Amino acid sequence: MAASMSVVVVGLNHKTAKLALRERASWSEAEIPSALRALVTLPGVHEAAILATCNRVEIYAAVDSPAREAGRIRAWWGDGRGLGPHLEESGYLYVDAEAAGHLFSVTAGLDSLVLGETQILGQVRQAYRTAQLAGTLGKNLYELFDRALAAAKRIHTETALSRTPVSVPHAAVELIRRIFPDLRQRAALVVGAGRTAALAARQLAAGQPGRLVIANRTPARAGALAREVGAEAAGLEALDPLLGQVDVVLTATSSPRLLVTREMVARALENRERPLFLVDIAVPRNVDPQAGSLEGAYLYVIDDLQVLVARELEARAREAARARAIVAEEVAAFGEWQASQSVVPLVRDLVRRAEAIRQAELEKTLHRLPELDERQRQALEQLTGSIVHKLLHDPIESLKQSASRPEGAELAGAFRRLFRLEEVEGASGQAPAAGTGRAEAGGAAVAARLEERAR
Repeated sequence: MAASMSVVVVGLNHKTAKLALRERASWSEAEIPSALRALVTLPGVHEAAILATCNRVEIYAAVDSPAREAGRIRAWWGDGRGLGPHLEESGYLYVDAEAAGHLFSVTAGLDSLVLGETQILGQVRQAYRTAQLAGTLGKNLYELFDRALAAAKRIHTETALSRTPVSVPHAAVELIRRIFPDLRQRAALVVGAGRTAALAARQLAAGQPGRLVIANRTPARAGALAREVGAEAAGLEALDPLLGQVDVVLTATSSPRLLVTREMVARALENRERPLFLVDIAVPRNVDPQAGSLEGAYLYVIDDLQVLVARELEARAREAARARAIVAEEVAAFGEWQASQSVVPLVRDLVRRAEAIRQAELEKTLHRLPELDERQRQALEQLTGSIVHKLLHDPIESLKQSASRPEGAELAGAFRRLFRLEEVEGASGQAPAAGTGRAEAGGAAVAARLEERAR
């Protein structure tokens, strides 16, 4: 039974290598196509794809010998990027089932810094497209990436892995969205312009509030964040009047003193009928705890949100277990497909032998029945093609299904002997010469259907 190619992953990520090494090891988007074309010139490397993100740099390849070709890939990669021994020390190698399991987990967000994040899905899809355009994506990697994307879609459909917030800023905005499902008619104020406040502001902006204001002690930082998210900018001196104009306030500064006092909130509530929601995720707190005792004011602090985050992380962990079970199923299915490729040459020989016999016998029959019109000839063509197709279907399926089992090699040998495929001239090469004339035109369609069974 002919050996099929193996799939390998040679890479490093945020778990195995520091950022400085990942930066040196990576390629820019513009450099990847030429790197891919160089990879497939290496002996034994037939297909290649590169996944390069801020957290990982990975080369996927279809190869003849995993250990030998992985060494060649590492040598080429290390020499080209000046990595020396660091690539082997900080990298990893996965082969076949492990390679599939790794990519499937990566694509589903199970191997990310943030469990279940979805940005990686688009990055994997881009790696797939880049390899396709570069001409380095063959049957093996096409199947691997296609199944990885399908598995991720299944996980996102069948589990809630990516539907819950996993940080305090995300939880804060999620709380606001629960209070105001439609932010388009609401005004929001974010106090702060640091990392936490910026993350919350971006999340809020995605909900397209009717008005969004960024207030910060440093006007330049407030302005920069406001321009990024399409908001207004203000200094902290504007907090008093702004409180009376908005529906929700989110505070996230490092200030050691209270920025929003009980008195300020009381003034904001004068002469207005709608309530004011305050979400304080700063430590130490930015909002006076006494503000929450005012009628019409609703105050949430970081401890309230941490309960939500912990609950969502627990839920995400449960969903991750379900997602990993799906990955295991999909990896097993890929393994079966991969094993079936080893019998493709044998199936192809059978298909060609059967088609040669069919065409030869059909030509004899048509020669003896010259009175048949074109419609009758086509009917005979379809009949003989259908008979051959149905006769071969079950044997081919049995052979492909057994390929991954211990008895597969024995069955393949018996298969070749029973059908005398060793006698096929040019086996696994060109189809032997068959009948000529009208049978050939229709025979091409039948042969195409049978060849499909081989793949």
